[in-house]
Amino acid sequence: MGKTLHKLHLYLGLGAALVLMLVGVTGAILSYEKELLRMLHKDSFYVQIQDKKLSTQTLVERFLEQKKGAKINAFTLSTHPEESYIINIVSKESRKGENYFINPYTGEILPAVTSHDFFKFVENIHRRLLLGEAGKQITGASVLILIVLLISGVYMYMPKIKRGFVKALKINPKAKGRSFLYTLHGTIGLWIVPIYLSISLTGLYWSYHWYNDLLHTLTGVENHKHDSKKKQMGQKQEKKVAENQAQNIAEAFDVFHIYVEKCYSKVMLRAPKSGGDTYTFFYLDKKPAHIYARNTVELKSKTQELIKHELYDEKSMPQKFMASIFALHSGEYFGWVGQLIFFLAALSMPLFGITGLMLYLKKKKAKYAH
Repeated sequence: MGKTLHKLHLYLGLGAALVLMLVGVTGAILSYEKELLRMLHKDSFYVQIQDKKLSTQTLVERFLEQKKGAKINAFTLSTHPEESYIINIVSKESRKGENYFINPYTGEILPAVTSHDFFKFVENIHRRLLLGEAGKQITGASVLILIVLLISGVYMYMPKIKRGFVKALKINPKAKGRSFLYTLHGTIGLWIVPIYLSISLTGLYWSYHWYNDLLHTLTGVENHKHDSKKKQMGQKQEKKVAENQAQNIAEAFDVFHIYVEKCYSKVMLRAPKSGGDTYTFFYLDKKPAHIYARNTVELKSKTQELIKHELYDEKSMPQKFMASIFALHSGEYFGWVGQLIFFLAALSMPLFGITGLMLYLKKKKAKYAH
């Protein structure tokens, strides 16, 4: 059993090493995407504080004067006085639309955030290896292999753990050669196992439909990914909606503030899609559990009638888990400390590939020497 498991660990590790190293390093870069973007594009994310912010309607009107004919997808507001607002519009180039950063005091369109293209490229490597659907399947399979490697690695390291758990968590600085590589590979691996399991088990959510569906089934949380696309409106109705965007969005925000008042740090309004009739607001509390702990408000677009007001804090544990799946993947669920630890863990992935390969080569060399 031990020899079979050792060979399985070895050959699976060697086979998936390169992909896992790429996924690890790119994941580490993406874990600080928001922070890096803000650092590189301060003129877009931050503005000089002035006396009073413009009303929502005035801001949208001024934006539409500069971007005539634009159809607004979403509007993101922040209560922080130095932060800009974001308007997302329909774009033929991207299904996610195009973001414009707005000065809330003047309505000025701020410089574009050009570094997004770099992070999209990194994300493409992270999720698909630049190979489309085939690459997505390869990364998914590699993550499954990583789970096997974690379980088999702990099992093989179990004799050392039984001799002393605390000692098994320490690297022996006096060890040399293959012994040092073994302790480096195994000891650091033991520390990182819980983190890699969290990253792997949540990362599969985006790799496989069956896994995505399984999580939703087990938690009893509805899967909105498979909702059918709604029919398109006629051109005349689209034009009418576009003409009234500023007024409609302002009225929706007025009703939203009746229910929420100013008890939020950030809110994003998602406008009705073509054929839809619902304004959806996603907002964060003043002190949210994490940055994805969003509350939801839904309003009828014509009557401004409240359809739903769902609070993150009132969700069941399974619902909170599904709402927090990305935060659990990135470590942000545990605050800035968790984000840093997960970053370092992801960045350490090449260490295991390199030490694993070196252990294999040293063993092979020793075998031939005898």
